[in-house]
Amino acid sequence: MTLKAFITGVSGQDGRHLAPYLHQNGYDVAGLVRGQDFEKRELLERELSYAKLYEGDITDFGSLIKALADWKPDEVYHLAAVSYVPLSWKAPSHVLEVNVIGTINILDAVKEVTPKAKIVVASSSEIFGNVPPPQDEESPMRPASVYGLSKLTDLHLTRQHREHFGMFACTAISSNHESPLRPPCFVTRKVTRSLARIRYGMQQTIEMGNIESKRDWGYSLDYMMGMHKILQQSTPDDFVLGTGVSHSVRELLCEAIRSVEGMDLKHILSQNEALMRPEDIKESRANPAKARRSLGWRTETSFEALIAMMMDYDLHLCAGGEDDMVVKSSGIEIVYPGRSKLH
Repeated sequence: MTLKAFITGVSGQDGRHLAPYLHQNGYDVAGLVRGQDFEKRELLERELSYAKLYEGDITDFGSLIKALADWKPDEVYHLAAVSYVPLSWKAPSHVLEVNVIGTINILDAVKEVTPKAKIVVASSSEIFGNVPPPQDEESPMRPASVYGLSKLTDLHLTRQHREHFGMFACTAISSNHESPLRPPCFVTRKVTRSLARIRYGMQQTIEMGNIESKRDWGYSLDYMMGMHKILQQSTPDDFVLGTGVSHSVRELLCEAIRSVEGMDLKHILSQNEALMRPEDIKESRANPAKARRSLGWRTETSFEALIAMMMDYDLHLCAGGEDDMVVKSSGIEIVYPGRSKLH
């Protein structure tokens, strides 16, 4: 029997990696998109032509009930969230509503409509705050942002539904994971896009804040494969997912600039104190030993290969590339749209 998966946040970076992964592994796939608010619906429908898309919102309990009752999934992947940390300080009530109420809604909807379905909720390494690395499932959890607080709440909500209602409910506590689909407001894509634009004369400098902070950066597809593995276990549990290696923003810049011949970082880098975050985490680095041991999971794409992939894509776009860029990783083909599909 063909398994059926339901993805919230299917239009985001992670959803656009998870959906093709599941499809290419024989799943029937459905996802939730926000009706009239979703401007790129046409692009998504072409990209995920094999998936059934339901209009709805995770803050609208009724829309979740309706979609789940119709699709009747075996597995639910809750990816939808506001994940940009600075926004959580500017609009905390909005972030808490989406990330916390949204998680309550999807957990309760699964409990009511498809109680035998397995669900994995996306949490974040931001729950650890400035706890010394490496961070694992037993590390103290001291979030340093409203976003981190919302993801810690999601972890506890998932555990409570597992323990109180007997649901197969799990959490993936993931380190930063990137791809060519990462929005430009995130530092990895800001760097690769800016360097590509500088290469083609579209801007002169790149403004950065603290370039000494360190993150555990991996490839989105690897993490989606990890979330899938979490739901293949016989008992539900929570897992930290990460590469186990951290890199500074300075290292990110130096690695990205390798793709642009003749570019000198000291001539294009402008540091702006206004971009410094007082609450910034000094170093985030996962200890994914439990996931390696219990799931047999580890990241396949190196930091260097990830940044090279992102640079290739942004250089392609800035050069006017109309064609899609197709990347094959772990036997899975991911399509990154060319300029002709971005307008």
